[in-house]
Amino acid sequence: MLGTPVKSPNAPRTWRKPSALVRVARHWSVRSVLCLMLILTISSCTPRIDVKFDGVSESGKAVACAVFEPIYLDPAEIAALSRPSKVKIAAHNQTHERLCGGE
Repeated sequence: MLGTPVKSPNAPRTWRKPSALVRVARHWSVRSVLCLMLILTISSCTPRIDVKFDGVSESGKAVACAVFEPIYLDPAEIAALSRPSKVKIAAHNQTHERLCGGE
């Protein structure tokens, strides 16, 4: 190693310019993240969607009504819930009653 210059620890670092592929990857990564954030922001602001079973087969309706059952609570659970939670559970149960007819 004779004749090889030794870099001083205080010498400024020289950074290589990133390759074109790295620049493109960073550019599209940033764009992808920004697009995803935009989509998530917009989708969280959409109005409530009203479910209609018009044109849905009876088997499809039966599956939907079986999957989304009413929420049943005992008196102790009801007492422990906050008012907004009670309102949301009541709305869920009323929607199930309206769509599924109490099945």
